Amino acid sequence: MKYKLIAFDLDDTLNDGTKPWRVAYEWLYEEWFQKYHTDKDLFDHAFNKTRAGLKEKQPEKYMLAIRALHLSEMVNELEYEIDWFWIEKISKQYWEIFLENVNPREGLYETLNELKNRGYKLVVATDFSFDIQLGKLNSLMVTKYFSYIYTAEEIGSLKKTCEMFEYILKHEHIKPSEMLMIGDNVKGDIIAPKELGIDTCLIRNKFYEYSEDEMNEATYRIEGLVDLLKII
Repeated sequence: MKYKLIAFDLDDTLNDGTKPWRVAYEWLYEEWFQKYHTDKDLFDHAFNKTRAGLKEKQPEKYMLAIRALHLSEMVNELEYEIDWFWIEKISKQYWEIFLENVNPREGLYETLNELKNRGYKLVVATDFSFDIQLGKLNSLMVTKYFSYIYTAEEIGSLKKTCEMFEYILKHEHIKPSEMLMIGDNVKGDIIAPKELGIDTCLIRNKFYEYSEDEMNEATYRIEGLVDLLKII
């Protein structure tokens, strides 16, 4: 085998990331409206502004947003009276609803089964927090395939900075040439590992239009997960 380790991005790579976000966000607004009667446009503005603020304060941890901290920032932004018990309840319910709606990307189980049968070691490399990503993997029922879940929360840096991939190489005791990274985000999943000499595979995100230059950054390009079986 050319590769000793295959690392997968999670969102929009292993799962269909669009539906759970949409369903959970719509639910969140309905709960918020019942509590504060906020106009949808104002809610959207406050949501996006406070999320951007959290990202700026702690860029390596901004993916922890849409929890109690994010919701409390929204309440403060809109100058409402804060109800801490409600904030805690809603933040927990948000992720419960999210996880209920996580769906596998087409070909997920076939691909992971075949890779394991071929003897590949598989890990996840993600910018999200560990507990949330573990929840997604459990919802997909694929935790048994992965030996480790590398997260920005653990490492303290997003994938696009290269530090996560340096950490993975050191932790796994492998050379860059022995690793393959698969994902849909050009900056985090393709360009960053490429800078370290790691081969990459760009899997198409149907909601993003890649330029030719972006696609050319990757060692391999595939439309779906099962296509990976044809190239390694």
